[in-house]
Amino acid sequence: MKIALYREVVRDMFRAGGAGVRLIAEGADPPAEKIRHFVQSFVELGDERPWFPTLMLREIAEGAPHLDTETLNLMRDVFVQFAGIVTAGQASGAFRPVHPVLAYMSVIGPLLLNAARERAGSRRDRAHLPMFIAVSHQELSQHLQETAVRMLKGQ
Repeated sequence: MKIALYREVVRDMFRAGGAGVRLIAEGADPPAEKIRHFVQSFVELGDERPWFPTLMLREIAEGAPHLDTETLNLMRDVFVQFAGIVTAGQASGAFRPVHPVLAYMSVIGPLLLNAARERAGSRRDRAHLPMFIAVSHQELSQHLQETAVRMLKGQ
């Protein structure tokens, strides 16, 4: 029963993420704007579900032992939509050749790590440490958007 609830919580995030990425991928925006929208949507999803990024980091670090086929398929859908944005950008000449898995990790990884950093820094006795200084999610989003677009363009 407990694992079923856990999986449903994880699936909820991937359903929401997958639906959002699908809309972005199917939209008419140029590839760079699609990547910017992707980053923004995942920052917002993390804000709506603040428990999710650290849960996902833990799950991945442990080898994803609690993710069943249905959950993994929802996770795959997010990646497939992202990869479609990247490969369409490559086909149009907007993006350099880059493996979609590496591009995905380069975008999603910092979002997950920042959430873990925020959680680790939330203890009162750590707020003064420079690595835990607050960074607004607007600044995070803008930084990651620019970083992702530059990485994909090869700049």
